[in-house]
Amino acid sequence: GIKQWVRATVAEQLAPWNRTGITTAMLRGASNYEPRIGGSEHIEVKNGKVRGSCDWAKYMRRAAKAWPFKTEELRDFIVVSENADWPFMMKGDPKADPSRAGPALTNANNGNFWNILMPVQSRPQFGDHFVANRERALALSRKMAWKERKDLAVWRGNFGCTIGCGPRGAAYFPENHLEACRDDSPHWDINQVGIPYGCGDHKYEQVGAWLKHWRVALVRYSAACGEGCGIDAKFPAIGTEHRPFVVNYTGKDYSAWTGGYMDDAKSAQHRYIFHVGNNGYADRSWRMFALGSVVLLVDSGWQEWFWSYLKPWVHYIPIRSDLADACDKMRWARANQGAAEAIANRGRNYIEQC
Repeated sequence: GIKQWVRATVAEQLAPWNRTGITTAMLRGASNYEPRIGGSEHIEVKNGKVRGSCDWAKYMRRAAKAWPFKTEELRDFIVVSENADWPFMMKGDPKADPSRAGPALTNANNGNFWNILMPVQSRPQFGDHFVANRERALALSRKMAWKERKDLAVWRGNFGCTIGCGPRGAAYFPENHLEACRDDSPHWDINQVGIPYGCGDHKYEQVGAWLKHWRVALVRYSAACGEGCGIDAKFPAIGTEHRPFVVNYTGKDYSAWTGGYMDDAKSAQHRYIFHVGNNGYADRSWRMFALGSVVLLVDSGWQEWFWSYLKPWVHYIPIRSDLADACDKMRWARANQGAAEAIANRGRNYIEQC
């Protein structure tokens, strides 16, 4: 059940500190860790009260009020939270090792960082508004019977074009990293941090590494193959910040990449919805399950906090990160409507019950 999964997940994530415990010096090591962008702060739980101002603290206050375990299990603790999309406590860096640094909360992890997963706080989804938002999404699901939905797979989302850069780049993008990068929107030393703020490519050559980003890859795949296998994946727009960079590769006509905005109500009119992360995750991922469509989950290697509970072909249909199997999976789903609808129902039921 859910409680058993919660206990196992927490135990697994905190296992690196089982032998030593977590000391004040370790928390200081996590708080002062570099390189990092966005800074960090502490969240403290004392006598069942949560102290902190970030969105994780707000979520934790809601969780403490609905605490499902024994009261004595809500023990006092302090934890570091990183205030950025990405994690930074990289495995292999002695400064981040659990012997020197305590855990730090993050939105997503691909196994290459010591950070521990929490419900996302960037563009937060799990604060006091979560219950009402979940009911709205589930209500949209109930309005659209499976047989009334369009037999198409859709996606709309923000533009993403990040790659891995420098010595830390492989930790973020094991399959798409360069020794030295340039950034179309410089905010920090990308070859030191490991990731750019905006679109990245080779520092001295135009190799198009950003075109392999999962979101760009999905949109390009849709433009090339979507009509034949029922895939409609587009960016609502490519913002002015990144447009000059993109046009330098595509030319001025990138209309095949863009399409109208699609809110939850429009998304729920389709039988299939892609989930594809941007900076390691997609903040509205849970809502895609709640809408009652089959979630086609692009496996980038990054996981959110509830991913370990979900099972492929039970709650979602897995899609390779390079999209090579997307059309084949769509053909299977279209030819096996009963099985596809059952996957959609199990995904929705998980969100409804949890």
